[in-house]
Amino acid sequence: MISYSRAGRLRNAMQVLTRMQKAGIEPNLLICNTTIHVLVLTNRLDKALRFMARMQLVGITSDVVTCNTLIKGYCDVHRVEDAMELIAEMPFNGCPHDKVNEIAWDMTGGMFLMTTGNGTVEVLAYPALRPVDTLMAHTAGCYCIAIDPKGRYFAVGSADSLVSLWDISEMLCVRTFTKLEWPVRTISFNHTGEFIASASEDLFIDISNAQTGGTVHQIPCRAAMNSVEWNPKYNLLAYAGDDKNKYQADEGVFRIFGFDSL
Repeated sequence: MISYSRAGRLRNAMQVLTRMQKAGIEPNLLICNTTIHVLVLTNRLDKALRFMARMQLVGITSDVVTCNTLIKGYCDVHRVEDAMELIAEMPFNGCPHDKVNEIAWDMTGGMFLMTTGNGTVEVLAYPALRPVDTLMAHTAGCYCIAIDPKGRYFAVGSADSLVSLWDISEMLCVRTFTKLEWPVRTISFNHTGEFIASASEDLFIDISNAQTGGTVHQIPCRAAMNSVEWNPKYNLLAYAGDDKNKYQADEGVFRIFGFDSL
C-alpha cells in the first residue's frame, strides 16, 4: 500500500486494503497511517482524506495520529478552514480531541497555546494554526495558563496541584511550584514577570518568586479561589472566589491586595 501511495496510485492501495479485509487479514493501523503520511507529504490531501474514509469502511478505526497528520497537512498549505472542519469531526472519526481548558497568546501574537484535559500544552503557530509542539506538561489535566509580560516564560497550573514554569524560547520546564495541595484553578504573573500568584481550593493564595521558586507571601482566604489577576502597572492583585455571606449564598465580591514592600 505504501509503494502504491508513493506512486500516486491510490486506487491500487485501496484495492489492497479491501483484499486484506476479504482474506481475513487484520489490517494494520500503522501501515494505513504511514500511507496517509506519504499522501500528505506529496500534497495529495484529498486522496489522504478519502483513504481515511476507506479505512473506516473496512473496519480500521483512525486514531489521533491519523487526524493530526491530515490537520498538519491542511495547515501547511494554508487550508485552515479544512483543518478546523476536520478537528470538529474528530470525535466522529474515532479520535476524540482533548478538552481545552484555557488558551493564551504569546507576547508576539505569533504563538497560540492551549491547555488540555490530558496534561498537555498544545502549541500552534498563528495565523496558520499549524501545530508546533505538544508539551507533556503534567500528570493530570492542565487547567490554566499565564504568559510572562516580558515574553520569557509561561506558567501552567494543573489538577496535580503543581504550577510549572516554562522557558518560552526553548519550550522546556525550568521550575515547579509546590505550595498548593489542591488542583490549581488560576495563575497570574505580575507586571514585571517577577512574581507568580496561584490559587486553588487551598485557603490561601500563594505568591512566589518566578526566578527562585520561593514563596514571597501568602494571602489568607475564606474559600476556594476562582480567579487571580495582577494589575498591569502595579503590584496589586485582584482575586475572587467561592465566598459565602452569612446566609450561605454566594457573596459575589472581589478583593484587591497590595503591598508596598515589593
